[in-house]
This record gives sequence, C-alpha cells and structure tokens, in this order.
Amino acid sequence: MNTIQFLDTQLFFLINHLPHVWWSDYLAEAFSGFGYAWMIWFVIGMVLFFRRERNDHWFWVPLGITALLCFGVSEVFLKYMVLRPRPDILDAAIIVGPVPDSFSFPSTHATVAFAFAYLFSRKALHWGWLYTLAFLVCFSRIYLGHHYPIDVIGGMIVGSGIGWVSVGLNRILHRWYHRIFDSSSKKRGKKL
Repeated sequence: MNTIQFLDTQLFFLINHLPHVWWSDYLAEAFSGFGYAWMIWFVIGMVLFFRRERNDHWFWVPLGITALLCFGVSEVFLKYMVLRPRPDILDAAIIVGPVPDSFSFPSTHATVAFAFAYLFSRKALHWGWLYTLAFLVCFSRIYLGHHYPIDVIGGMIVGSGIGWVSVGLNRILHRWYHRIFDSSSKKRGKKL
C-alpha cells in the first residue's frame, strides 16, 4: 500500500507541478467547473433531448437517477468511508482556488463527469466526445491540487458504474411502468 501511495503522490506532483500561468489555471478551473457544476450536464442533456430525443418521455429519468447516485455514493458514502485527506496537506503542492471541505477519495467531479459521459454516449454514440471533456475535468482536479490521481481514477470507475446502473434502472422502471399501466388500461377497456 505504501508503494501505491508513493507512486500516487509522485504522479500527483508530476501533474500538479506542470507550469502554472494565468490562462492554464483559468482553463483548468473552467474544466473543473464542468465536472461538478451539475447544471452543465443538464444543459448538455437538454441539447441532446431537443436534437434527438424529444419523443423519449423517459429521457430525464436516468439523468435524475445519475445525479442522485453520484451525490449519494461519492459525497455521502465513499468519502466518509475512506476519509482520505486532500493533497493540500502536502508542503510542495500547488493549490489553485479554494479547497473543498470534503475528503479526497473519490473525486466527485470525476464521478459526475464519467457518469454523465457514459449516460449521454449511450443515448447517442457520436456523443462519445464527452469522454474527452470528462478526462479534462479529471486532469484539472490534479493540476489544481485538489485531488490525487487515485482519487480521480476511483471517481472515473465509480462514475462509469453509476452510469451503467442508471441505464439499467431506467430499463427496469420503464418495463415496470408499462407492465402496470398497460395491463390496467387493458382491464379498463374490457370493462367498457
């Protein structure tokens, strides 16, 4: 475990100590904002909805499931189970912007970015470019000094899993809804 932690810290410094100039910090903060700013993912969802999915009345269900699971699994459960301090405790860390109060593992920014990238790329395969945005979000969290690489990798894995679970839950709910309401409408039709 000490070897993994050592490698994680060295990789953190490698990325975190890349040159910091005003425009690179600004870009990293912008990408970081895309990761956790829930609204940006709903805006992307609205664009996808109006361009391709207007007839899909269930479109918003997996988005809601994904948002709830990201917050619950990452912020409420895993962070308080692992209790990993953020890299701002390291003397040589370059910290840009305010450091969040929560624990470090997993990165919720990475969790959200990968969960929604998975979800949207399942809706429209050519939307796989969102993974590039998700990777930039993850990179920015290390560059800004807010997360270790393992935090981000953990968030990527958790987020992809949440996206997969959200798609599956949506299918189950969709089938359940049609089973109940289609059968009840048939029964009403027979009574009439």
